[in-house]
Amino acid sequence: MSETKQNIPITVDNEQVFAYVEEMLREGTSVKLKVRGNSMAPALMDGKDSVTLEPVAMQKRELSVGDVILFRYNGRFIMHRIVSTYKRGEASDGEGMLITTKGDALTTRETISSKEIIAVAKFKKHSFIKLLARKLRMSRYLRYLQNALKE
Repeated sequence: MSETKQNIPITVDNEQVFAYVEEMLREGTSVKLKVRGNSMAPALMDGKDSVTLEPVAMQKRELSVGDVILFRYNGRFIMHRIVSTYKRGEASDGEGMLITTKGDALTTRETISSKEIIAVAKFKKHSFIKLLARKLRMSRYLRYLQNALKE
């Protein structure tokens, strides 16, 4: 009788996963991941969307406002959208670039050096109608949570 293997879910710490992802990106390999968290909603939703992380070195153009990047910030890995860039001094190698990012669903911003960037995220762009529908679903869910927490 043949033995069947069951798919038993395991939990892996984010730091372990991203250390491996970072190593693969350094070797020039793109990595596809399912999105965790809703800081980029409605464009990217927790568990519903996937991104392909591409090494920064493989980019054929300079990063610009609107690009979504994976970077280190205060010891954590974050994936947010570039909202502004600022070139410091005369550096032309990108080391003098300051980048401000923000999650689409957040009000807070992060300012990082370009050397903190690990990858550029590529993903399927949704239509305006789909983004609007996602936003409406999220706002209903948030109202439900607020009401539940009041009780």
